[in-house]
Amino acid sequence: MPSSVARERGRRRAAILLPSLSSADATSVDAIRMAETLRRGGWTARVFAGTSPVGSPAGTVSEAARFLDAGEAVTIYHSGARWDDGVALLDRTRGAIVVRDHNVTPPDYFAGISHEFVDAATRGMEQRASLARDPRVLRFLAASERNARELRAAGAPPDRVRVVPPFHPTETLLGAAPDRAALARWQRRPAALFVGRVAPNKGHLRLLRVAAVHQELFGEALAMRIVGGADPRLHRWTARVERWREECGVSPSVELCGGVSTGVLKAAYLTASVFLCCSEHEGVCVPLIEATAFGVPIVAAHEAGVAETLGDAGLVVDGDDDALATAVHRIRHDADLRERLLSAQRARMADTFSIRALTAALERGLEGI
Repeated sequence: MPSSVARERGRRRAAILLPSLSSADATSVDAIRMAETLRRGGWTARVFAGTSPVGSPAGTVSEAARFLDAGEAVTIYHSGARWDDGVALLDRTRGAIVVRDHNVTPPDYFAGISHEFVDAATRGMEQRASLARDPRVLRFLAASERNARELRAAGAPPDRVRVVPPFHPTETLLGAAPDRAALARWQRRPAALFVGRVAPNKGHLRLLRVAAVHQELFGEALAMRIVGGADPRLHRWTARVERWREECGVSPSVELCGGVSTGVLKAAYLTASVFLCCSEHEGVCVPLIEATAFGVPIVAAHEAGVAETLGDAGLVVDGDDDALATAVHRIRHDADLRERLLSAQRARMADTFSIRALTAALERGLEGI
């Protein structure tokens, strides 16, 4: 990072903190790639997590404490879930405190499904609001303008808030080898695709309704693949999605793939005719970035975070299920429309979500720290 900030001798160490780290989690990917970017700019940057799998690149909370005690460091705290140990670490930092804000899914989505998730979301929102009002925080790096608005509304000083889109795993995914078996099987039947964990805010029930409506309106089944892991603690929701697929009568055409390997995920993108997103709450929707990078045209139900992620690089539909099904049908059969969308996606990727653009955004976000 060619920044005067990065060159200052007293600001060359960074502790990047997050509650948990896992390979498939968007927050984890953002933290790891952020550390890599800072290192390329001459920083000593380390990631520390409350929990992480064996062999992960993250240090422990105890190691974070020792790192902070060893000298002045910028502490970048990734906020998105309650983490009391992480907040306690902020008391040890001798340098600037930066909050990386990822958004919190509102607890209402989990009511009647998981008391644990309701409690975690409620406490996460409380801690997020507390951080927004904390005078020690010199900069907030909001993952999207939606997040920035929420931070300002919670009390964060507007002049301390910057929008820095998240780092994402797209380059790794593009360079991976597709799973040969999945590619061979799915190439015979290109399909609409959605990628996202099975959770109440991700719009799975509407995806299934749109598939049913498409069949009614156009007399042809909409082949669809839905990729994403399910948390065992949300088993009630997973069961509801599976029942709804049966009730909608789309079981023969809609495949619930569950969590998949990187190779299978790449095969899913390579054989997708359209990416359909019906998510109801997003800060930034990373699978939309992945679809953009793979040249998969996108249809999405209107939602603030989704619309902001896409810009003009997709069909954002502010309408009912009929309107979404019609948009999907058109994008699959109108070659001119597809090419216009793909051209807009290429520009969006280069201007906003490329490594170059994200590095520049992070540099601007940390300027003056």
